[in-house]
Amino acid sequence: MTKASDFPVRPRTASATKRIATSQLKPGMFLVGVYQSWWKSPFFRHNRLLKTQKDVDVLLKSDIKEVMIDPSRGLDVHEETEKPSSTLPSSAQTPIGDVLQDEEVCSASSVPSPQDVSIQIKHDAVTAIERVFEGVKTGAVIDHPTLRHTMQALVKQVFSQEQVMAELYVLENLHAFDKTLYDHVVDVAILSIMVGLQLGVNERDLEVLALGGLLHDVGHVRIPRNVLKRKHELGEHERVIFERHVGRGLAILEQCPSISSEVQRVVAEHHERQDGSGYPFQRAHREISPLSDIVGFIDQLDACVSPWGPPPGLPMALAVRQLYMYAKEGQLRVEPVAALIRCLGVYPLGSLVRLSTGEQAVVVKTNPLERLKPTVKLISDQNGRVYDSPIIENLAASNTSTPQRMIEDILNPANLHIDVQQYVSHDPRHESHV
Repeated sequence: MTKASDFPVRPRTASATKRIATSQLKPGMFLVGVYQSWWKSPFFRHNRLLKTQKDVDVLLKSDIKEVMIDPSRGLDVHEETEKPSSTLPSSAQTPIGDVLQDEEVCSASSVPSPQDVSIQIKHDAVTAIERVFEGVKTGAVIDHPTLRHTMQALVKQVFSQEQVMAELYVLENLHAFDKTLYDHVVDVAILSIMVGLQLGVNERDLEVLALGGLLHDVGHVRIPRNVLKRKHELGEHERVIFERHVGRGLAILEQCPSISSEVQRVVAEHHERQDGSGYPFQRAHREISPLSDIVGFIDQLDACVSPWGPPPGLPMALAVRQLYMYAKEGQLRVEPVAALIRCLGVYPLGSLVRLSTGEQAVVVKTNPLERLKPTVKLISDQNGRVYDSPIIENLAASNTSTPQRMIEDILNPANLHIDVQQYVSHDPRHESHV
């Protein structure tokens, strides 16, 4: 089973560790982590003894500037490299083949949480994609090794921590931040992987979904900036220019022969729709690859819920409901949209809802077993009076002492001037329960 320690993220400082320049490394030191993005690291796993000069040279030739070592498990900066191995701390003599076992017995305080790992991996993926896209802007060919490394890390993390990654996406979109193109394509890739896993696609198709998600809007780098800034308020002529980002993206991919035809098809078709209403080819139904359809509707979702799309963004629950209606009307396929609902919940984290009692509440925990009955925080009564302290209730738990509460409707917090983020971020240990 994949563990958080499988992912080389920036380590937390512990009393026994020391931050040093990479140039100070020498054989016999015990490497704990690096201080640059994981995709620059030549090692997939850290927590390893640097046994030979070759191990050190690999790091010296990388872009890593600083690392963290553990002198209690290997040499310190001022100790001699030639120090006899018999005098090294016993843990420093651990064979590299035993590194995994060593990682498993690390103290809990030194192991990042799944949330921390997910945040770091997503951050590093955005940084990597920014470098790839900025290179394309200057005329460089797509950096396929970096792209694949990023894709593989995202697939692994979604596979091992799907729920955490889903919650991270929802929570980030509760913040009113200015999403960049790089944030957008990474989010589309992550959700596309989730939907693919729910639909049981094979490993190769998962990679196509991930790469297609990362590259679907690469053509934006060849569209005039003034058009991109106004992409949701365009005149007819500007609309034609904007829609050329699909063709320009394909032209960029053609310069990189290692990009598969399946990924190119996703980029070509991510704005096509099942009813033929999309662009640039007005394809419909079986003319559209199912993988293109997944990336396309996830792209549409992200445009609905985030500042990447037209302001103000829709609440996640309302956006998912809207996409489901589009699917019922034939614009999208129903199966992928239903799979997304299984990932995010019928009422995603942070949804503002009205209950059968007339009370207003915020969803603070989804319920995979009973999707219509999440855990909520009651924030106001049926007359709109705000409770002094929010009350937590699990709608799936039977309670004969109070009326059975059920969700009746999804509300838009922007219309009611309610900041749902404050209720989601509060520590539930300090709230009242019913």
